[in-house]
Amino acid sequence: MDTVKLSEYLNAYKFNVMLPGSRQIVNFKPISTFQLKELAAASDDADDALDRLINTCVIDEGFDVKKLALQDRFFLLVELRKKSKGSMYNISYNCSACRSQVIQSINLDEMVTRPLSDDQDYKIVLDDNITIEVGLISRDVIKKAESIVDKLIKDKAYKEGDKMLDESIMSYVLSIKKIITPAGEIDNPDIETNLLLFKSPAPLSFYDKMAKWYDELEFGMDFKFNIECTHCQNKEEIQVTLENFFS
Repeated sequence: MDTVKLSEYLNAYKFNVMLPGSRQIVNFKPISTFQLKELAAASDDADDALDRLINTCVIDEGFDVKKLALQDRFFLLVELRKKSKGSMYNISYNCSACRSQVIQSINLDEMVTRPLSDDQDYKIVLDDNITIEVGLISRDVIKKAESIVDKLIKDKAYKEGDKMLDESIMSYVLSIKKIITPAGEIDNPDIETNLLLFKSPAPLSFYDKMAKWYDELEFGMDFKFNIECTHCQNKEEIQVTLENFFS
């Protein structure tokens, strides 16, 4: 059998899926053994390594996983795992009641996925005078937020404290697309303008309202699972982790 004919058979291992947020159809191929070795050997940030993995598996021209909403990226990652290693995923957890370690198999095909509603409202009312319009947060936004915070700390414009909180605030800052006030609207405001919403004398409730809006976005894969301890029969809902997801 020549190489050309073998390639024809291997071309059967191409798949497509519709993302729950953007409704974009993504065409991809499974993860290869060599790609998995590269992922295991990656010495940089785990999310950066996963970004590279997803980008190399998607065969659509111009695709960049960092542009996807985080929920779409996660959904695509799970689809890659299913088509590469199958739908069954073994997890281990420590029972909250008896502290025993339990091994449980999860069928990823049974995980609930909710599409983003066509009626989703992207406006958040901060107070009687200020309403903002926001976009979904992507890996690109997360990376930019991390870079900005790192620079501010380096330039001593920020005190190095709760870096994760600072990066979370900055990701919200970068997600603001419009500010609406009684005096008019500001389209595509710059970072400094958006930062005013989080600086004194702006109330803490502004951050809380944005955090609540993103927390309550009901779309994407619900990566939770009802599990029963095989030792004490305690039942609980757990958040499934991605630890050893491709092992």
